[in-house]
Amino acid sequence: MDILVLKKNDTIKEMLSKLDEEVLEVIHAATAENEERVAEEVFDTIQVCIGILDKLERFGADIKGSLERHNKKLLERGWEYEKVIHINVVRGEAYEG
Repeated sequence: MDILVLKKNDTIKEMLSKLDEEVLEVIHAATAENEERVAEEVFDTIQVCIGILDKLERFGADIKGSLERHNKKLLERGWEYEKVIHINVVRGEAYEG
């Protein structure tokens, strides 16, 4: 699976507003009990979160380190996991789907 990182110039505040909108759409889709729509709305939410992470990285945030600390925190709290999703950032290549 691939997810695109969109070229956008939104501010963090604008992105957070969009995130709020997308989360509400997930809730509405879940209320309608439409699994495919829920999945689409969750991906819209993930898309916004990816954009926020990309913006933070451009501001100098250590995204890889943040993810490592996040995973460590989950394990230290006793969470078990079923699988791992690998994220591989590829820059400047044409997406072919």
